[in-house]
Amino acid sequence: MCGISGFAGSFYTKERLQQHINAACKLLQHRGPDQLQAFVGDGIALGISRLAIRDPHHGRQPMSRSGYTIVFNGELYNSRALKEKLANSGCVFLTECDTEILLLALIEYGDSIIGNLEGMFAFALWDEKQQTLTLARDQWGEKPLYYACSETDITFASEIKALSCFPHIKWDVSDEDAMVFLKNSYLPHPRTGWRGIHKLSPGTYLRFQKEEVSHHRYFTAALQESSEQSRPEELFQLLKSNIQNCLISDKPVGAFLSGGLDSSTIAYFLSKENPNAPIFSLHWDDASYSEERYTAEVAKALKLNHHSVKCDPAFFRNYFDSIVDLYDEPFGDESMVPTFCLAKFAKGQVDVVLTGDGADELFHGYERYFFEGSFESYLEIFAATPASVIELVCQPDCVKGPLLPRVSKATNTERIRSWFDMHTYLTDDILMKVDRSCMGNSLEPRCPFLTRQISDFALRCSMATLVGDQRRGKEILRETMKNHLPQSILERRKMGFGVPLNSWFRTVLKSWMEERLLEGSLLKTGCFSETGIRKLITLHDSEQGNYARPLLNLLVLERWINRWKLNHSFSKNFVR
Repeated sequence: MCGISGFAGSFYTKERLQQHINAACKLLQHRGPDQLQAFVGDGIALGISRLAIRDPHHGRQPMSRSGYTIVFNGELYNSRALKEKLANSGCVFLTECDTEILLLALIEYGDSIIGNLEGMFAFALWDEKQQTLTLARDQWGEKPLYYACSETDITFASEIKALSCFPHIKWDVSDEDAMVFLKNSYLPHPRTGWRGIHKLSPGTYLRFQKEEVSHHRYFTAALQESSEQSRPEELFQLLKSNIQNCLISDKPVGAFLSGGLDSSTIAYFLSKENPNAPIFSLHWDDASYSEERYTAEVAKALKLNHHSVKCDPAFFRNYFDSIVDLYDEPFGDESMVPTFCLAKFAKGQVDVVLTGDGADELFHGYERYFFEGSFESYLEIFAATPASVIELVCQPDCVKGPLLPRVSKATNTERIRSWFDMHTYLTDDILMKVDRSCMGNSLEPRCPFLTRQISDFALRCSMATLVGDQRRGKEILRETMKNHLPQSILERRKMGFGVPLNSWFRTVLKSWMEERLLEGSLLKTGCFSETGIRKLITLHDSEQGNYARPLLNLLVLERWINRWKLNHSFSKNFVR
């Protein structure tokens, strides 16, 4: 797991490129503190900040063979099968790391191999002979990859901050993106908050050659409901084998445990492979948010090597700026704070953690999927910031109508909502949060539910198999684990990884929140209403509603503006 960055084009001399790529690697050092190194040639630079998980001593990057050079962030779970196939073709291996396997596979099979890679990845491959740069991202977007293009060059990085090391890049705020962020608490790809900077879409690769850029999709999540009943026995074996694949590591591996069905399932299979593997949980003083009772029950039933840490208002306040800064773009999922706290705690014992992310989207675990109403009303009711609140806090000439996303042609209401989440919320909220929270602590997260075989299984399941008679979702997963987990865990309703901001913004964090929103950078943009923000704070404080999420979004936006305003100009109409 690493941070990667690079440039291809004719804008810089080799000396300047060396300076810029070295600076970019340093800005990504939290993602990979074990090795900072760069490959620089005429018109090309590839940099790595490496977290050495596989073959730490010999798997150094950038890695070159036969005129090709690669930088790779991620893990290949089918590396053994790929290596055997390559060996049969006569390939000779010098290391035990999956970076070499990926490089040789790309040399041997070309682009066609990308769709057959199983795992999580973002990589850049330079072909010296053809003068071609290829960028690719895994099918669900577990690993991030940003890029900026001009007529003559392309710059890329695992995080936006590294792009700032290349002076030619223009930093113009996208007025439209601020509106989209306020509504969602995140930015769907390819949006980033900047007009000229984009997220590479999941399941795609990009090619830059002779000053031309082309995009190619190699994966699209397809809903292929099978007429045959999906079997719990099949899912059990898939979970077992794929979690085994996710344990490939030369460094210690643990797991996150929330006490819900998904993370408890991961903990169960991990404990069977390694009974002493550390399992990490988080708890609150607020009993209505804490899942300590359930994590303790799972830990006792499975005899886990269990560890728990508390997240409190002081942690939220002290780490808020540094956590928001990890994302570089506006990002306001409240669970980014406890996830960072948990990752920071886990890093003390392990370098890799397994998580239960992805199961809710694939197996229909969110109760909101069963809301009765149109898709448009669904989007508004479950928006992070309702349109009425946006109209309240923004100046009238800065607000336009909401942007509605494209949805699948699937006819089933729950399927539409699930499909939509797979392509937006999962990639751009859940997986981004997990990546930044963990990699901000030099910790590698792996999500077994998103492995190819398990996700394909879920996409084949019929609605009856997923939803069940009680219409609560994940029915097949409950059936799979019914003899292996406590009944209370199997019967639990979904409880998000929330934060007690509702009460904190009325008590211990009230003055901190008010000072930032009313005296910080937000009002200086000219796009927000002081009267409206004061009214929103009053409505929340008087318990006329829970406006913690809109208030958090405004706090995030204030920090984002404050962080970048010294170096980059903001347009007058920040929100449209």
